[in-house]
Amino acid sequence: AAGGPTSGQIHRKAFVDFQSDVTTKDLWIAASEGFRAIEHVKRYTTAGMATDQGKTSGMNVLAAMSDLLQTPMPSLGLTTFRMPYTPVTFGALAGVSRGELFDPVRHTPIHEWAEQQGAVFEDVGTWKRARCFPRSGETMQAAVARECRAVRSAVGILDASTLGKIEVVGPDAAEFLNRMYTGSFESLASGRCRYGVLLGENGFIMDDGVVARVGPDCFHVTTTTGGAATVLHHLEDYLQTEFPGLKVWLTSVTEQWAVITVQGPDAPAVIAAVSDSADASMPHMSVRETRVCGVPARLFRVSFTGEAGFEINVPADHALLVWEELLVVGAPLGIMPYGTEAMHVLRAEKGYILVGQETDGTVTPDDVGLQWTIGRGKADFVGKRSLSRPDMVRADRKQLVGLLTTEPRLVLEEGAQLITHGHGPSLGHVTSSYWSETLQRSIALALVSGGRARIGTTLQTRFPTGNIETTVVDAVFYDKEGMRQRSTKIRTGIPARAPVVPDRVPIVTDAEPGPVVLRVVPPVTRLAIRAHSSAAAIVGAAAGVLLGTAPCRAISSSERAALWLGPDEWLVLAPDSEADLAKRLKRTLQGTLSSIVDVSHRNTGIMVTGQRAPWCMNVFCTLDLDLRAFPPGACTRTIFGKAEIVLWRVEAQVFHIEVARSLALYVWHCLEEARREFLYTG
Repeated sequence: AAGGPTSGQIHRKAFVDFQSDVTTKDLWIAASEGFRAIEHVKRYTTAGMATDQGKTSGMNVLAAMSDLLQTPMPSLGLTTFRMPYTPVTFGALAGVSRGELFDPVRHTPIHEWAEQQGAVFEDVGTWKRARCFPRSGETMQAAVARECRAVRSAVGILDASTLGKIEVVGPDAAEFLNRMYTGSFESLASGRCRYGVLLGENGFIMDDGVVARVGPDCFHVTTTTGGAATVLHHLEDYLQTEFPGLKVWLTSVTEQWAVITVQGPDAPAVIAAVSDSADASMPHMSVRETRVCGVPARLFRVSFTGEAGFEINVPADHALLVWEELLVVGAPLGIMPYGTEAMHVLRAEKGYILVGQETDGTVTPDDVGLQWTIGRGKADFVGKRSLSRPDMVRADRKQLVGLLTTEPRLVLEEGAQLITHGHGPSLGHVTSSYWSETLQRSIALALVSGGRARIGTTLQTRFPTGNIETTVVDAVFYDKEGMRQRSTKIRTGIPARAPVVPDRVPIVTDAEPGPVVLRVVPPVTRLAIRAHSSAAAIVGAAAGVLLGTAPCRAISSSERAALWLGPDEWLVLAPDSEADLAKRLKRTLQGTLSSIVDVSHRNTGIMVTGQRAPWCMNVFCTLDLDLRAFPPGACTRTIFGKAEIVLWRVEAQVFHIEVARSLALYVWHCLEEARREFLYTG
């Protein structure tokens, strides 16, 4: 046909667009299909649609199409070029997102100590956690083995501050948790804990943790490190949309409390030396508000290792002090810091699951042996209906089991597929696999189709050197009866230490003077107050500051300020000398529908002042900070770079930032970067 493609004039296998791998053959097909307009050819073949927008391939395509269609190149025209018209450097695209500003890196209050001890760190979400503490010339495997021996034979200490923590307060708190978690919490007595499993509506495990009743209307709920924000949002979503009639409030206290885990047969002796002697004899799965090393603490008697264990929750600013005191006190017993790798080995020996490792979004409580966590006779909870679907009760569902290799020293690869014979279909996969220093052999956990019915049988897993035989066993390898974690025996007494006087220090220093001045706010008392508008006046009067009802406005008087964060939420700032303000308010407001949570150690305050302060803030904050849009007294939650902050405009050129303590250094570095622009311009 006239104007159709001609053959033999161009090499059909020549590349014309190296980014999209378009060849002259592709162009010939386009012409054969009747495409004539160069824009249509572009879309049909994807030539010129990569990042170069045709700048490296455009002339090649035009020349080839000119030959194919026997049409002069100028008559074919050009494709539309889109920005950038000229090359742009990666630096320009990255902007300030580089180095320390690329992504927030969160550190626990004990991070610097661990760093000084030569800890090897791993990334857990945005947190850095100590993986192990190798000594000079020691391999990671040797370090982990040593740490495991210490916990099993004496006592170990772990920084678990990254665990999510939510304070659930209100007369309907137990009912709310009853509806959200599989277990029964209305019957949970004050001072006791219960393991909680959180399901999605599909019936699959979403998160787990310990739920402690610290008072009649107050629960301390822990989550996994990675699930802290997700679980809080999930609970808040249901509270606001499904159960709005319940009288309950949620407050994140993840960064208010640092968590120091003391585990091992000598853990009771260490606790007895730094706390009330009665605390050492607390029953397993209990909680008590006490003092540890002279610091107010919530002491949990729980274990993720299978040994006698305690989790000491202390205000974050005092965590390092308590940590170092525990090391001094426990030195005669051989106390040893251990990291997350030893923690994983110890929990696997007990068959304890790790959400995200033994679960993958398709696992039910029964699949991993947690059917006992479902409260007997519970009328309903999120996900209950899904658990009765036919697919959820199939006998061949993948179930958690243990694996022992025929060759004890051979450690299986995590993720390895399991089969019955050389080339059969996969029956499941290895979820966790470690060398057990305690058992002196390798162990593994796996999800296997019909796993519990296969206990005692042999499976195979593929290995680079050939298939490896493994025996299916129960998922609990160590102390199946659980007697060790219930022990309250003090094997060796050690002298008690006198309480220390804690002190609070800022975690970043002031910046040098300039057109924009940065300053760390001295320690203050912070209260997260939740109350219905009808009770706001009563609560405010007791707190000594008016809780305003005007949205996004702060009210300050004398040395106090109340920042409106929502229709029933305020952040109150008071002098650091009133550290007991939350307790006094709770006593005064007993019977008043409200939630008073001390979050003094959760945040760090940063002041940004100077003529260029609004411009400096706008480098990383997209809020309109014009005085007409955001006048003095305005406050709101917003995003600064990649961190959530509370921003309060105290005066026209004075801003007060409240940010989570682990993100304070990131925000500080962002502000330092932003103020550089104004250091030499005045």
